[in-house]
Amino acid sequence: TTDDYCTQNKSLISSDDNDILSKKSLIENKDFFRIYPNPTTGYFILELLNDEAGQNIIVEVYTMLGSKLIVEELSADKLYQFDLTQFNPGIYLIKVIQGNNYGIEKLIKQ
Repeated sequence: TTDDYCTQNKSLISSDDNDILSKKSLIENKDFFRIYPNPTTGYFILELLNDEAGQNIIVEVYTMLGSKLIVEELSADKLYQFDLTQFNPGIYLIKVIQGNNYGIEKLIKQ
């Protein structure tokens, strides 16, 4: 390979990385919400702990194998109740996105 080829290749990779970062500038932060009770028999509460008034949230529930079970876009209230009674007992991942923040918590359903 020539130096020109390698330089072009690096430029393309760098450009792609910048494009991806500009589209997805989320910051991992578990401190803006909590879920309870955990473990649960089916119902759980999502509580927002910050004062990001007016920012909608997105809640996604996944199996441990990565299958998406629930996607909800909700207005910015403090408390939400979710129902997992129709799903089998096991461990689920709860992903919450609000503004530039996101967090993932494990939830055990008995």
